[in-house]
Amino acid sequence: HLNVSYDNGANWNDGRPGSAYSLLVYNSIAILGTGNGIYRSDDKGKTWVDADTGLVDCQFVLALAKNDSYIFAGTSYEGVWRRTISDVTKNDYQRPPEKKTLRSKAGISIKSINNYIVTVTVFLPVTEKVSMSIYDLSGREKLTLINKRLPAGKYDFKWDLHIISSGCYILKIQAGIAIQSKIISLFR
Repeated sequence: HLNVSYDNGANWNDGRPGSAYSLLVYNSIAILGTGNGIYRSDDKGKTWVDADTGLVDCQFVLALAKNDSYIFAGTSYEGVWRRTISDVTKNDYQRPPEKKTLRSKAGISIKSINNYIVTVTVFLPVTEKVSMSIYDLSGREKLTLINKRLPAGKYDFKWDLHIISSGCYILKIQAGIAIQSKIISLFR
C-alpha cells in the first residue's frame, strides 16, 4: 500500500487510488502504477488523476521507468505500455470518453516447476473464483490445490507435490475467465 503524510510523518493516510505496485517521481510529479492502471499526482499525493490512456483496461502496472522521452509501464500480462512524458505529466490531461471497465481477464503465470515444487502467480483485477487442480493424462482429477473466491490482488502460490506419485500430469489453473494448463512431469 502507498500511504501519504502531510505533517512530516506524524499521521499517515491511505492516499492512493488502488493497490500500489510501482512509483516513479518526475519533476515533483508522482506517477503511480496500481492494480487498476496508472495515476499521477502533482500535489504530493493529495489527489490522483487517471493517466493511462491507451493502456488495456484494468492492467496491473508492476513496474514504471522513464528515459529522456518516454514513460514505460510493465504490466501484469499485456507487455509494456509507452507514452511520452508530456502525455502522462501534463496538467490539462483529459480522460478519453471511453469508460474503463473493471471486468478484465486475470493474469496467470506458472513461474517454476522443479523438484516437485510448483510456483504460480495469479493477478486478479476483481474478486474472482480461483481453482487449481492436478489431473492425470486421462483427465481424472488427482489433487485440488485451491478452489475459492479471492479478492482483487496479486497472489503467489507454492505447492509441494510429493504427495502424488511420479508421472506426467496436467496442471490446470482457472481464475475468472482466464484458464491456463501445463503438462508437468514429476519424477523421483
